[in-house]
Parts: sequence; structure tokens; C-alpha cells
Amino acid sequence: MGGGAIGAFCEAFSAHRPIASAAVAAQYTSPAVKDLWSQVMEEFVAEVTKAIESERLRGAAPEGIPAHDLATSLNWMVERVLFTTFSGQTPGVPEERLLDTLVPIFMSAVYGRAEA
Repeated sequence: MGGGAIGAFCEAFSAHRPIASAAVAAQYTSPAVKDLWSQVMEEFVAEVTKAIESERLRGAAPEGIPAHDLATSLNWMVERVLFTTFSGQTPGVPEERLLDTLVPIFMSAVYGRAEA
């Protein structure tokens, strides 16, 4: 859990940098884009929520913050960090360190440690 999904998200943002950055920015001025982006994020949150709940059920991840709340927070964190990096905002995480930064944060939040 974590690295592969975050890596795929990073690759998608990177491969479509202008479109992804424009879409993220447009959500603040276009209700239609906001609704679409919300739907996309809801899908990501639902998948991560299921994964967290599954990991908790099998005893690999400790109970803690409600899974949906944790998934929501982690997904928005990843989205925001990718947006700042790929749109050139500062401060930002250098592109070559995105996964090395985001994956341990994600894993620590879910598992209580940086590795699963």
C-alpha cells in the first residue's frame, strides 16, 4: 500500500503536468471542474479507505484515526504536494524526491512506521 499508488499518481500528474495543474487550479473558479475533481478525489479516498480498513482488519495497521478521515487527509496532502511541485510553486518538494518524501509520510500515518 502507498508507494505504487502514489507513484502512479505522480506519473499521471507528471505526464500531464499542464492539464493536471490547470484542472487543480480551475476547481477554484469553475463549479463544474470542482465537482469533477471532487468525484475523482472521492474515488481515491474510497480506495484508500478500503485499503486502510483491510490493513487494520488483518492486524498490519493499528486502529486510530477513522479510516475515511485518514484517507481523505492523505489524499489531499498528496494532491497538494504534487500540484505545488508540478506547477513550480514554492515551497515545493523537488520532483526527484516526491516518492521518497510522500511514501514514508503515508506509510507512517497508516502503519505507525515508514515501512509496511
